[in-house]
Amino acid sequence: MQQIQQIINEIKKGNSVELPKQIVEEAYNTFDFPNLDTDIELFKLKETIQTYTWVCPTDYNHSTILNVLENSKKILDVGCGSGYWIKAIKNIFPEKEIKGIRLNCYGVDNNTIEGTEDLIEEIDFNDFIKENEMDFDTILLFWPPYSTPMGYDVLKHFKDNKNIKRIIYIGEGEGGCNADDDFFKLLDEMKEQEEIKVIYKDLDTFNFLHDHMRIIEKT
Repeated sequence: MQQIQQIINEIKKGNSVELPKQIVEEAYNTFDFPNLDTDIELFKLKETIQTYTWVCPTDYNHSTILNVLENSKKILDVGCGSGYWIKAIKNIFPEKEIKGIRLNCYGVDNNTIEGTEDLIEEIDFNDFIKENEMDFDTILLFWPPYSTPMGYDVLKHFKDNKNIKRIIYIGEGEGGCNADDDFFKLLDEMKEQEEIKVIYKDLDTFNFLHDHMRIIEKT
């Protein structure tokens, strides 16, 4: 169980981890009210991933995401949650400007990654774009909720804003748990009009999920 605790500690620092698939599968098969000590440790791992990262925080996923961001200069993380990916990016690219926005809910402020507090603002995306000069070249959109128009709002602004060159979307596809139907409808329209190109990349994921990376770039 020491291995699991070490993994949890590294995640809370914003670091990538060696996350054996067997441990992930065991963690996600634990009940919400575990009894055995081993199940309790596995449940803590599942809870940590869901609280801090959502995207599986493996070495491969880190390197894949960070490689895509190598040429980005100014990044906005919309729905940044704990700030895990802000910290992960800053760990490797301290020179990059990065800002995170989120709506405070589910006590997420108590789980903010240390060192990201000054980089995160509690604000809705539409309010943020009214109050700030949107000179970001890259927007991160990791696991946007299906139940809100956040994903669509970001994509619509991306379409209209010349400064933003790309969106890095990670989540499930149409009909899944992430981004609403309007997001995917607009995405299809932009592809048909050849306004964008979409590059797909596979990621390490949990065995019952179907999330992947889409790099949405203007042509």
